Amino acid sequence: MSQLDSCVDELNARSDISKIFIHGKGKAFIAGADIKFFLDSLDAADQARIQSFTEFGQQVLNKISASDKTTYAYLDGLTLGGGLELALACDYRIGTRKSVLAFPETGIGIYPGLGGTQRTSRLIGVARTKQLIASGQFINAKKAYAYGLVDDVIDPVFDWRELAELTLDKAQAGKTEETAEELEFAAFDGDFGHPLLGREGFEKQAKSITRKAPVAMKMAMALIDQGSKLDLQDGLQLELDGLRVIFATQDARTGLSSILSGQKPTYVGK
Repeated sequence: MSQLDSCVDELNARSDISKIFIHGKGKAFIAGADIKFFLDSLDAADQARIQSFTEFGQQVLNKISASDKTTYAYLDGLTLGGGLELALACDYRIGTRKSVLAFPETGIGIYPGLGGTQRTSRLIGVARTKQLIASGQFINAKKAYAYGLVDDVIDPVFDWRELAELTLDKAQAGKTEETAEELEFAAFDGDFGHPLLGREGFEKQAKSITRKAPVAMKMAMALIDQGSKLDLQDGLQLELDGLRVIFATQDARTGLSSILSGQKPTYVGK
């Protein structure tokens, strides 16, 4: 994150460029944060370290969002959690057939804390944001284009200079109208007893959602609802304000540990 911060400062200061492209190297754009960092901080009873990392992360993403350059995220691969949040801080997002986007946080006991509950709802609406964060669903570029998460879908490039030739005149050109089912998510509050989860024909999604961490789910849905009524910076502060609560839960440790152990987590709602 420090390297990204320095790089953005350097590029913002240059007068000879007008576009900034962020891309991954390998099979991912960014596959998310370092889970071991969170666990090591919890083991050391140093939640302040998590707090300061996330605060700094938000500052860096805000710097990208406020850049006077046109910023693009080239999502040629896994774009998960914090990786998707970084992409959302850019002006445009470009997908390929290799793109896989998701917010897996509620499935590992936490919630998106780098703008995921705030920038997403401002881009694609509260209902689709809740559906993505509640379900943790992995979506491809075609679906992300229909949601309005990505602005164009192209063939993977073989030379990075090809990206500089792209011209995206209209953001969210492929965004479709929300379906009746998607719109129902706008009222979902994260309670596993919510009528939405008992609706006929919704069994598969309900089963997936109720396997997530209950506290994280409720906090995430509340952050989306509360933040949608505020300006962006106040909404981002809400995310930061809840970090000490969520990382103090038993479920957060269980979920984060499950990534390293490979074992399926069982949540207790505490």
